[in-house]
Amino acid sequence: MVTINFEIEGFDLADIIKSVAGQVGVNINIYTLQEVSDSIPGGIVHREVIDDDNSIEEEIQLIDESLTFDEKNEFALKMREDGSSWSQVGRALGISAKSASRRIKLHLQKRANFQAKTERKQKQADAEMMKPVFAGISDEDLIQGIHATISIDSRQSKGSRGVYLSSDYATVMKDVHGKKKYRNTPELREFERTIKKRCDDLFRKVGMCLGAGIAISGNTFDENNKPTVQILVVRPNKIPTYEKLVESMKEHNLI
Repeated sequence: MVTINFEIEGFDLADIIKSVAGQVGVNINIYTLQEVSDSIPGGIVHREVIDDDNSIEEEIQLIDESLTFDEKNEFALKMREDGSSWSQVGRALGISAKSASRRIKLHLQKRANFQAKTERKQKQADAEMMKPVFAGISDEDLIQGIHATISIDSRQSKGSRGVYLSSDYATVMKDVHGKKKYRNTPELREFERTIKKRCDDLFRKVGMCLGAGIAISGNTFDENNKPTVQILVVRPNKIPTYEKLVESMKEHNLI
């Protein structure tokens, strides 16, 4: 069977229908804006009204080109959350649906990484605020530590017996009073910046005050070939008490 579809507007349909009506095996579908008579010689009319509805259109959203790359991604993500397909999101971004899916997945990963990094920074900041504030350390406190260091009996010391370096002592002070224990404040940073020079100066003064009969002090180099000050204790049993050492240093205007 052959189906012939006529799409006719503004013509006399009766003549056309009469010319083919009654022929066996002929089925005519006519789509027209005209009224068609219900009585056609030799034929039967089945009337069907087809509504011409052009109001149903797929909504296409366009993303503002003035937005930044991340802002466009956030807008596209909102479209997905609101039920838009990847095809719709792709058209809004000006790319394919597959590219849109990959782009938004990368955006979500980037956003998750940023969130994790922000949380880590916040935890670090909270932990930093829990640390005590460094109150500083006086020269007399440093001298007390130097005195305790050089007062060790040379028979109990290891390595270079009786030789003490200001650089080693400065490193110990930075470890004891460093950022791991105290809050990172300007005062702490100033301490860390100046402690090496302060220890060099105090080692030199302590050695001068002890005298050559007890200890010998002077400039030298450490294991990293950097300048430092050493105290070589020759008679550890003759080292005065800390109180007497400080008193002597004050008498000689060394502190």
